[in-house]
Amino acid sequence: MYSVDGRGVVPIGILNLGATVSLKPKIRNIIFEGGELPGKFLLYNIHFHWGNRDLAGSEHRLDGRAFPLEMHLVTYNTKYRDMVEAAGMEDGIHVAAIVFERSWRANTGLSFCINKLRRVRNPGLQTDGGMFNISSLLPSPNVPYYRYRGSLTTPPCTGNVLWSVYSSPLTISGRQLAQFRLLHLNTVANRYFGGNSRPVQPLNNRLIITNNPLFSK
Repeated sequence: MYSVDGRGVVPIGILNLGATVSLKPKIRNIIFEGGELPGKFLLYNIHFHWGNRDLAGSEHRLDGRAFPLEMHLVTYNTKYRDMVEAAGMEDGIHVAAIVFERSWRANTGLSFCINKLRRVRNPGLQTDGGMFNISSLLPSPNVPYYRYRGSLTTPPCTGNVLWSVYSSPLTISGRQLAQFRLLHLNTVANRYFGGNSRPVQPLNNRLIITNNPLFSK
C-alpha cells in the first residue's frame, strides 16, 4: 500500500493525552506515499485505542470481528504547512489503522513503547521514548487495505479524513495489553469500561474501496 521515505529511525516522545497515549516524532521526516494516496503524507503521531477485554477495543471490525487494540498512524499532506492547515482540506489528512489480536508471543515492535507506559500512567505525563523504527510496527506493504472517508475518532473529530484499514491483524501478548489497560485517561469510556474506543459508527452510505484481489474478480 505504501512506501516510507525519510530516516527509518527517529526519536519520539510518549504522551498521555487524557484521551489516548500518543507517540510523537521529534523529527518530522517520515513520509508515506503510494497506494493511490493523493500526495505525500508526513507522520504526525501514532496513538492507540483499546478495551478491557480481548473481544472489544478496536474502532474498526474485520469481517465483523473486534480486536483488543487498534493503532492509528495520523499523517498530513505535505502540500500543506502543518496539521492545522491540512485539517481543513479534503486531501489533508490520512490515517492508517492497524488492529492487533492477542497472542502468546510479545510484539517486539511495540516493546520499546510498552516498557515505558508506566511512566505516563496518568493524563498529562510524558517521557522520552528513545529511538523508534516505524518499520517494526507496519505490516508488509502487500497487505490489502480497505479505504473510506470519515473523521478522526478523537477530539477535535475532524472530518474529511481518508482512512486505510489494514485487512490483517498484527499480534500482541496479554502482558503487553495489560500495560495499556493500566493507563488512566479522562474519557468516560476509560472511567467505566477500562478502554478508550469509540463505538463502531453506521456506514451512512460511505463508499468503501479495497485493493484486495479477492474482491476484484
